[in-house]
Amino acid sequence: MPTPRARKEPTFWNEIYWFTAMALLGWILAALVLPPRIAKNAQLLRKEREIIANIQDLEHTENVLEGAASAMENDPYYREGLIRD
Repeated sequence: MPTPRARKEPTFWNEIYWFTAMALLGWILAALVLPPRIAKNAQLLRKEREIIANIQDLEHTENVLEGAASAMENDPYYREGLIRD
């Protein structure tokens, strides 16, 4: 007959059961909470990459136009070619 003291002490398999149950609940909670956040973060990263690409394109265009403007001001052959066309 089991003694009251033996009943109150947790057994190895009882501890494994509760550990497994808590781990399973953690996985279920993570599966419910994390995918929407991951999708939102991925969407924000995609938008950030698009904006950075647009900024780089604008910087390139700005450099080309600044070069054309300085050539127009300083190079008489370039200026005459533009006026004739």
